[in-house]
Amino acid sequence: MPHKRTFQKRESGYALVIVLLVITVFSVLGLTVMSVSFNHTKQFSKETTQTQALNVAEMGLKAYNKELQSKLLDVSEVTQTNFKDKVIEILPGTLDSSSNLVINSMQGNPCYTVTHGEVGDPTDDKITVTITSRGTTNDGIQVIMQKITFEYRPVDTAATGDADHTPPYMGLSLPYISGGYHNGYLSWLPADYTPKWISEGDFVHQGDAYVNNNTVIISGRRPTTNDVVHQTVDLTTVKNQFKNMPLSYPANQPINGAASINEDAVMQAEYNGSVNFNSFNLKKSNPSVTIDGKAFLASSINSGNLDEGTIIFNDDVAINGDLNAGNKIHFLFKGNVYIDGAINASDHTSMSFEKSLFINGSNINLNNDSTISVNGNLNVANGSLNGSSRSSALFNGNVYFNHDYNSSGSHHFYGYVFINGSFNNSGPLTFERTVYVRKDFYPKAKGYSVIFKNGIITAGNNASFETSGNGEIVINAQLRGGGESEDDHNDGNQSLISIIDTKTNYQ
Repeated sequence: MPHKRTFQKRESGYALVIVLLVITVFSVLGLTVMSVSFNHTKQFSKETTQTQALNVAEMGLKAYNKELQSKLLDVSEVTQTNFKDKVIEILPGTLDSSSNLVINSMQGNPCYTVTHGEVGDPTDDKITVTITSRGTTNDGIQVIMQKITFEYRPVDTAATGDADHTPPYMGLSLPYISGGYHNGYLSWLPADYTPKWISEGDFVHQGDAYVNNNTVIISGRRPTTNDVVHQTVDLTTVKNQFKNMPLSYPANQPINGAASINEDAVMQAEYNGSVNFNSFNLKKSNPSVTIDGKAFLASSINSGNLDEGTIIFNDDVAINGDLNAGNKIHFLFKGNVYIDGAINASDHTSMSFEKSLFINGSNINLNNDSTISVNGNLNVANGSLNGSSRSSALFNGNVYFNHDYNSSGSHHFYGYVFINGSFNNSGPLTFERTVYVRKDFYPKAKGYSVIFKNGIITAGNNASFETSGNGEIVINAQLRGGGESEDDHNDGNQSLISIIDTKTNYQ
């Protein structure tokens, strides 16, 4: 029987080594990918918290400036000797967000604290004060510093002394329009009966005015009857003055010698020098963008793909299209701005214009919880303002709307206002200076106040007041240049403190 020989194969282990090496390589690659992903997530989270901190700091600065502007309007008895003391008097103390329910409800525990620096002695009747707004979240801190220069203006330059015009403000001094609300008119009275006026120069209207049983206070008194005594109101001269008021803005054309950016989307976090953008579409990869020089945008700004971000233009900007601000986007324009389209602000969006704004396209559309502030004069040459509930607006300069004012938000106007269409509101309003409405006037105050501190002039056929829930509509008289109003507010006959320069620096 043949003998079988058995051979044992020698296993060297090479295959096992190769398998182990492959496993090791893929393990290392996996760990590398996880590390990169973790670092990216960490970096994105850091950028998000920093952006939130910056947004909160901006909100604090806006709140501080709003309170400052209110105090500035009420300051009185200013002299060259007490100028410094008066500046200290109008500067708000430390301001924080402890009572701001909106901020307190946000994730990340954001908060702000705003303080002012030392008030030095005046130089050439000017004092510069540094305001510091610190925004804080769980993981981030952002600081904004703003230098505000105050100037003492003595009596001879603060007012014209012209009783036929209103006091000058940011390039406008308008014709004083006489008239008022007629109280006591009844249909059975003789045709030659002269109705009594509540006062002079407060609510001057061309058509019928209906107060009914609503809470309307005109120069401290409540009308007891409707007013159907027609007055002649011609706003042609006033309208032309608004359309030609001092307002600077850049040309709507490419900038000679500027760099040209032709990408479909904004790719960089910062652009130095003047830039011509073929398009300006923001992506999630660029939550924050800064343009240091002048800019021309050949088409609309679109930021709808972002959930949060801050866009800063440090110089003049011309936009040949719309400004479409997506949810939670914050825009800061430090120079003069021209927009050949509309402003469309989504929820929780904020826009700050530190100088003049000229809108040649159409409307300003503000959605819920969106905010806009304009420090210079504003001309909406072909549109209206449409504000949703909880929208907020602050206008420091004079304002012209070529069409209607339709808003249910909370808005504050410090300059003269001309509305070339109709007035329709359902939110709290304050007008510090005279308001002119060319068409119908329908103010509402449902649980809040609507205040016209220096008169309302309407040239429409109808004016109808509506109040409820302890709401009230208050109208005081126009001011005469250098004179006094009916409520003895001596605004035009005193030396003034004015803000002549504001410079903001993001740390």
